[in-house]
Amino acid sequence: MRYVAALALARQYPEAEIVFTGGSGALRDALSTAKSESDLAREFFAAHGILEPRLLIEGHSRNTAENAQLSHEIVQPKIDTHWVRITSAFHMPRAMRSFETAGWPNLTAYPVDYRTAAFADHMGWNFGRNLSNLNIVIRELVGQLAYRIATK
Repeated sequence: MRYVAALALARQYPEAEIVFTGGSGALRDALSTAKSESDLAREFFAAHGILEPRLLIEGHSRNTAENAQLSHEIVQPKIDTHWVRITSAFHMPRAMRSFETAGWPNLTAYPVDYRTAAFADHMGWNFGRNLSNLNIVIRELVGQLAYRIATK
């Protein structure tokens, strides 16, 4: 959904630059055995006619803080520019904190990928689904705590 939202905004604002940031923290990617998220994004946007120099790709980051820092180094955004941060809704608080800490000016949140099921839908005996949901919650909470500690 993040790619589709970025594509829709890119079409609505044809003068806007698109910055995609996302390598991987996975060990298998460090060994070059799989395509990185930035490789997939480059292919997706190219298939829809969005190419360099309008599309800037940062593909070396391993986490959200590095997404923010490394893309800031590439773009060097000016204080009078406006930026839209697109990411999954559950991840937006940590992403915004990281990008603001890295110095991104005039940043607007554009959350996508909402988890909209009712609370009761996530209860029950589906152990695999429940572990997956718990993993997401723990990763985000630990990430937010780590970033708070690191940025004080």
